[in-house]
Amino acid sequence: MSKVNLYLIIVSILSISTVLSGAPLDKYSVPQSSSVYVSPADPSVKPDVYTEFREKILGLSSEEKNELKTFYQKKLVEAVNKKDFDAAAYYQKLIEILGS
Repeated sequence: MSKVNLYLIIVSILSISTVLSGAPLDKYSVPQSSSVYVSPADPSVKPDVYTEFREKILGLSSEEKNELKTFYQKKLVEAVNKKDFDAAAYYQKLIEILGS
C-alpha cells in the first residue's frame, strides 16, 4: 500500500468520524432563540406614564411605597444584569418617584 493511499484512507476515516460525531453534539449546543425579548420599558416612555404613576401612589401608605420600591429595585438589578438599560432607566425613574 502506498503512502498516498494510506493518507487518503486516514483522511477519509477522519472526515467520516467528524461528520458522524458532530450529529450528537447538536443537542448540546445553545438553541437559537426565535422569540425576541420585549422590554417592559419603551425607550420613548411618555411623561404621562410617570405622571399617572405619581397620582396612583398618592393614596398608598409609606409601607406600601417601600414594598413597591423594593420590588422595582429587584427589577432594576435584573434589567442591569440583562443589560437592558432602557428598562433599568424606567425602573430607576419609578424608584425616584417613590422616594419623593
